Amino acid sequence: MLIGNGTEEAIWHRYHALSAKRDAETLTPAEHQELISLSQSIEAGDVKRLDYMAELAKLRGISLRELRAQMGIPAQNVTDGPASA
Repeated sequence: MLIGNGTEEAIWHRYHALSAKRDAETLTPAEHQELISLSQSIEAGDVKRLDYMAELAKLRGISLRELRAQMGIPAQNVTDGPASA
């Protein structure tokens, strides 16, 4: 995993599609399990990415906020994904 890269767009697309089905109350039990799995995977990846970023910020002697700004990584809500459509 690279710090500058978040969750893949295809995963976000599927996550948002399943979330929409959940909101419309048309989610099947299998899709519900897939949505839970995707959510857990996204969250775990975000935690790992944040740990790496915190370590790099510490090594550079700057704040995490400064590191994000330097790397062009916006703070975002995990469920938003990249520039949600």
